[in-house]
Amino acid sequence: MSRGSVEWRGAARRMKAKGVRRTSVVNEQGGLGGGFDDIVDFLAEELAILAGPLNRQQQRQRALMADTSPEPRWP
Repeated sequence: MSRGSVEWRGAARRMKAKGVRRTSVVNEQGGLGGGFDDIVDFLAEELAILAGPLNRQQQRQRALMADTSPEPRWP
């Protein structure tokens, strides 16, 4: 793709613009560091870790809102 440090978002944009689906990722020594899909896998795992607490918090908030709703009044 290019030499030097390439930010992953810029690399993804360039891949999309050129219709490239796969590319290699090299480390600072020029050795193979993996593929772009390895980066995507890593980011997906990180997002899943972040999403867990958010999902639990949303569930607790929904439960709280259901518990604090006004009870029906009986005639």
